[in-house]
Amino acid sequence: MPDRPRKVRTLLGTLACLLLLIHVAIALVIVAWPDASRRSRVLGFYRRFVVLGPFFQESRIISTQHLLVSQYEKEAWSEGTDFACLAVAGKAGGKYEALQRQSFENFLADRAARAKRRDAHSLAVRELEGYLRSRPAFNRADSIAVAFIRQSAIGTEVHIDTIYQYKFKR
Repeated sequence: MPDRPRKVRTLLGTLACLLLLIHVAIALVIVAWPDASRRSRVLGFYRRFVVLGPFFQESRIISTQHLLVSQYEKEAWSEGTDFACLAVAGKAGGKYEALQRQSFENFLADRAARAKRRDAHSLAVRELEGYLRSRPAFNRADSIAVAFIRQSAIGTEVHIDTIYQYKFKR
């Protein structure tokens, strides 16, 4: 009788090791050959709900959006600058806030781009305009020009598509 608990523990330990080995093998298959998980329902379920990673998706790496802002000062337009992207790349702290600001600006620009196709003076366009007017960096400008672009890398070439352009007086 005293051998029975030891046999149960040994059996449970062996089963746990076997399950861990199967998990690692399936995870390696999914990470190494992502197309395999598209063909099998079990692997697809496993990839979606169990396996962490791969963390970088190609579509996110090759395509980014930027809100470029130019200012009209002293009878000349400045070069378009993505201020939120510069803040994210900056060495100072506050990266989380800079990422939030960049995400919010891109959200506003995307909404304005979608709305402008239907109505040039929509609420979304006015929200973007109001947000930019409230920023202290643009207090000196006579006018502000906005360009919302999508930058895509295809192989070694970089393509830039303008999604939305808009100018307004300060």
